[in-house]
Amino acid sequence: MKNIIGCIAIGLVVFLSQSCDKESENGITNAKVSDRVQEGSWRITFFKDENVDNTADFSGYDFSFGANNVVTAFNGTNIHSGTWAVGTDDSDPKLLINYGIQATFGALGNDWSVDQLEVSRIALSNEISGGGGMDYLTLEKN
Repeated sequence: MKNIIGCIAIGLVVFLSQSCDKESENGITNAKVSDRVQEGSWRITFFKDENVDNTADFSGYDFSFGANNVVTAFNGTNIHSGTWAVGTDDSDPKLLINYGIQATFGALGNDWSVDQLEVSRIALSNEISGGGGMDYLTLEKN
C-alpha cells in the first residue's frame, strides 16, 4: 500500500511540474517573456517578412506592451494599438502579436517563436506557411 501511495505521489509531482510554466530548451518560459516585454519600451531593429526586409517601415516607433495585453506603437505623432499575449506551441514559448488589418502594422501579427530573450533584446521567428522560409522580428529596448 505504501508503494502505491508513493507512486501516486511521485506521479502527481511529475504531472504538476509538467503542467506549470514549462521552460523551453533555451530556458525561456511564458512568464519570462511576459515580464520582459512589459519592462519599458522597445523598437524594431530587424523585421524580415516573407523574405523582404521591412525594418524601415517601423523606424521611429516605440512599442509598449501593457499589462492589459495591449501593444502600442507611437512615433510622437501616430499611435497604433493592437493586442499581445504569450502562449506555447510544441513546448516552445510564443509571443502572439495582432494588429488586425492595419496597413503596415498588420504584418507584425503572428505567433512568434521566442528564439532569444535578453534584458535588452528579444529575437523572434516564425515559419512561413507552406515551407516558404522564415519571418524574423528583433526588438531592442529603448
